[in-house]
Amino acid sequence: MDYDVKSIAGLAHINLSEERQAMLTQDFGNILGYVKSLSDLDLEAQTIPTYHTSTLREDIAFEDNPRFSESTKKAILEEMPLTEEGYLVVKSVLKKTV
Repeated sequence: MDYDVKSIAGLAHINLSEERQAMLTQDFGNILGYVKSLSDLDLEAQTIPTYHTSTLREDIAFEDNPRFSESTKKAILEEMPLTEEGYLVVKSVLKKTV
């Protein structure tokens, strides 16, 4: 397939020699051929999971660590200016887009 490399180079304000244009025309063909081969793949037949099927570790930080005992948690919550149902209330840093 022939690609108009000269027009693309003009849009990018790049001056190319005839030799370089020929090389890039071949490169574009190879790249687009590769992309086409990827689009032809049957991805439905794959058996590889696309999500985690198990947890990596059991979260035991608060249960077994004396640094995070109930009394420590209570002391931290008492120091915070705003709490709600045992959680710290902080200012939102993410903007909601509609």
